[in-house]
Amino acid sequence: MAVLLRLNQGGTTYSLVSGDVMVTEGYTPRVGAVGDPTVVDSIPLLLFGATAAAVQAVAWAIERHLVAARKRQADQAGTRVYLEMWLDADSEYWRSEILDGRLTFAEGALDTQSTRKVEAVLLLERVNFWESGEGELAISNKISSAATGGRTIGNHTDGDAAASSGNWGQVAAGQVGGSLPTPALITLANATASSQDYRNIYIGLNAYSDPVNFAHMIEGEAAAPSYGTSVSLSSCSGGAYLSKTVTGSSFIQWTLPAATMQAAQGRFFRLLARLASISGSCYLRPVVRDSTGLVDLFVGDERLVSSEVALVDLGALPLPPSVGAVSWGDLTLLLMVRSVAGVTLGLDFVQLTPADSFAQVRQRGLSIPAGGVITLDGIEGAVYGGGSPIYTPIQMPLWLQPNLLQRIYVLHDEGTGAPVITNTFTVRVYYRKRRLTL
Repeated sequence: MAVLLRLNQGGTTYSLVSGDVMVTEGYTPRVGAVGDPTVVDSIPLLLFGATAAAVQAVAWAIERHLVAARKRQADQAGTRVYLEMWLDADSEYWRSEILDGRLTFAEGALDTQSTRKVEAVLLLERVNFWESGEGELAISNKISSAATGGRTIGNHTDGDAAASSGNWGQVAAGQVGGSLPTPALITLANATASSQDYRNIYIGLNAYSDPVNFAHMIEGEAAAPSYGTSVSLSSCSGGAYLSKTVTGSSFIQWTLPAATMQAAQGRFFRLLARLASISGSCYLRPVVRDSTGLVDLFVGDERLVSSEVALVDLGALPLPPSVGAVSWGDLTLLLMVRSVAGVTLGLDFVQLTPADSFAQVRQRGLSIPAGGVITLDGIEGAVYGGGSPIYTPIQMPLWLQPNLLQRIYVLHDEGTGAPVITNTFTVRVYYRKRRLTL
């Protein structure tokens, strides 16, 4: 097996198999145990040159890369240093970040330096995976087929199949190569024809809960009869919202269909609720019950909601709450409402946000102009855009799953007023394939 090896610091490379250095006894990358974050490789080298000073210069060049790698880990800033490898079966170099290392020399190396040939061993501590070059994934949405270059998505999904792009992008099975989950780099371009004062951006990934058929949006007005009043409003998903007035304690109730429970497969989902209006403060708590609505199967935490209208994160819950049954029937979702002083709640929808992977970033202020781009760079662990460091990553990165069809769902709210459902993003997704070794 032919192997090309080189060190790479910020795009400047140093070959370990040509020039004045070569691998002498072959090199097979180590694979750590499952869960090990790092692994230590031992690479036998022969350093040579026209003069003893030239051999010394080769050693110094390698050691400078190791010093830079240690400094990167100590400071968590600056340029990363990688070991890069190209195998016979590859079409590009794959990289593994170097965390530490040292160059050791064979017994008697000082005696052989004058012969202009010195045996050495390069010991490297690196991350326990390799990743390919960066590529863009083709994604589809509710009304458009898969393509690179971006797909436009909205801030809700309802039944208007012919008119709405939905709030998700889909990655076809087999697009994400490699053998390991890998972080996504996601760009969100403001496709609304005006500046937007974003606040929270939520992104969920569905890879295991039948992404094509899983119904992720529950309309407020679809609640069971007698649990509120449906109010028509064109600015709401489905053209309406549910209005409910509560003094003391009450609840809103929906049926979770058996088909949705079968698709969910017992995995976790975050409940994101869009409020169209609220007259005061109240507490909200999600509860899952049996089909009769009588027996508690899962009780979530209570969340205080103030008069500020926004997306409300009601936490995560398993659906269905147990995976022991082979086949699930209908279940019941309740949103418990508690208010001492009395409150009128306008609920537009609740999104069952798949949490096979989940990301959230918060925009601390300022506006993003039309066409402005927000980048959630899970590869480097950074969020940026708008020309200022105005983002706080609450949870990152979003992890793509290899060789699976998967959907990415996006919702956002804004600084004031109810989140506008007609706002749009142009979404692009990039990634690097990951593998353990060959």
